[in-house]
Amino acid sequence: MRMRLLKIYLWLFLHCGVLPAFAIELPQQAPEKHSFSEAQWEKVKKGIDYSREAPPAEKKSTRGLSFDFDPGIGKAVIYIAVFVLLIFILLKVLKGNMLLGDKKINSKNTFTNVAPEDDIHHSNLEELYAQAMAEGNFRLAVRYRYLIIIRELSNKQFIKWKKEKTNADYIFDMMNNAFQKPFREVTFLFEKIWYGQTELSEQNFLLVSTRFNEFMTEVKGNPSASEETSKSQTDS
Repeated sequence: MRMRLLKIYLWLFLHCGVLPAFAIELPQQAPEKHSFSEAQWEKVKKGIDYSREAPPAEKKSTRGLSFDFDPGIGKAVIYIAVFVLLIFILLKVLKGNMLLGDKKINSKNTFTNVAPEDDIHHSNLEELYAQAMAEGNFRLAVRYRYLIIIRELSNKQFIKWKKEKTNADYIFDMMNNAFQKPFREVTFLFEKIWYGQTELSEQNFLLVSTRFNEFMTEVKGNPSASEETSKSQTDS
């Protein structure tokens, strides 16, 4: 009988929320009361004007610097910076044309540090020749003397110098020229010394250098190909 009543109480508790008759009620603790002093409150709020708005909070300065910034000034600074950057880029791109203009460079008198293999017209071959002579490197000096001859023939328009052309190509260019035979002899001397890796004594170098100088004198003493063409047209 007792078990049956226990089951009934349990069912009512779970399904109906009804507490059993023998449920233990816990004592409720009353809230603590605090006394309120009207006189103290009047003293605290005395002098406060509730009709005014609270003043804005003061901005704290960092190390004496003010961070107030005008948006208009900021935009102007950005525009100026972009403009200066564009001008700088434009100067970089147009530097050669703007500063140097369209001036023609005299290839005979203007030399740079370009290697002779890349451009004989802008290489200071005379300086390289003098340096090889000072070092006693006669074989290298012969090479620079031959390149000086090639440059002179190119300036005279007897040949067309190109980086990829060979000595045989230059001999072919001189086919209808009176200097073809002596040029072929000079070329043979150069190739035998340079490509044959022939070491020269000072005496042998003087013999080769004399032959090169004779050929250069003959070429310089004659008009260029364009001068000969204009002369023949005038005579006719």
